[in-house]
Amino acid sequence: MFINTNILSLLVAAIALALLGSCRHGEHALCNPEYDTDHAGYLSAELMWDEYDDILIPIDDVRLTIADGGNVLKNKQFTTPLAVAEYVQQLPSGNYDALAAVNMSEARGYLLTTDNTKNTVNNLPVTCVSLKDPLAKHTQSWFAVANATVSDGSLTVAQLSLKRLLASLSVTIKGAPDGTTADIAILHTAQSVNLATATPSTDESAQNPVAMLPVERLLLMPTAAAQPRTMLILNIATPGGTPQQCTLDAPRMDIGKIYSMELEYNDLDVYLYITSTPITDWEEYWTISGEIFNPD
Repeated sequence: MFINTNILSLLVAAIALALLGSCRHGEHALCNPEYDTDHAGYLSAELMWDEYDDILIPIDDVRLTIADGGNVLKNKQFTTPLAVAEYVQQLPSGNYDALAAVNMSEARGYLLTTDNTKNTVNNLPVTCVSLKDPLAKHTQSWFAVANATVSDGSLTVAQLSLKRLLASLSVTIKGAPDGTTADIAILHTAQSVNLATATPSTDESAQNPVAMLPVERLLLMPTAAAQPRTMLILNIATPGGTPQQCTLDAPRMDIGKIYSMELEYNDLDVYLYITSTPITDWEEYWTISGEIFNPD
């Protein structure tokens, strides 16, 4: 669901117009003219959320990149969405792409790297994000790309629709004997994601995330681009100490999507082929091939 309320849009527009007025009078520090005002305009950014549940999550780090694929490359960092809304950048008239990376700071366990090479899809430089420690617990982050045209003497608002970066996985086992323990390892997760193009790397993470079951909302990098499916290794120990290992051949995990799976203990085998049933555009339920899933 796309979130863009009239009140929020009007507020952002009002802030942008007020700041444009102050720019024209030299009152705003970010708008000191850098370019010939006869052939320049202004660009501001509006952060919006694809998912309603994300709106109230605290934001303390926003990286904004604006590029035309040629001579113009602007990088700014903010600590609040309001600071982003207050930002107005003077730019030569022309076509630009903007990238927002939200809550991807090192303090939150992320690493952002930028290559000066322009990617093949838009004007933005190659900008990749990875996890400092794939085995650690992570909080969600968001990103967005928007295209905007700046015209002589006018203000353009780039609307950045924020999408979740990390995939989310929930796994439970039903019917297991009391005292049974289990953990699950997720293979083939991507080393990084190119935010400018929203594509996972072909390289895989050197470390496979592992979680004790049951696990709810384990946040992970999506499946590496070179892999058609995700492999999960389930290790189980019964109260008597008998080990059992199951390989789960599951669908790909895509950027920002939610996946959940309930396994019956008596159905576990050495190899299980997992299929998916869509619940919403961003959520899937995984079942053993041949099992019927009734969401009601």
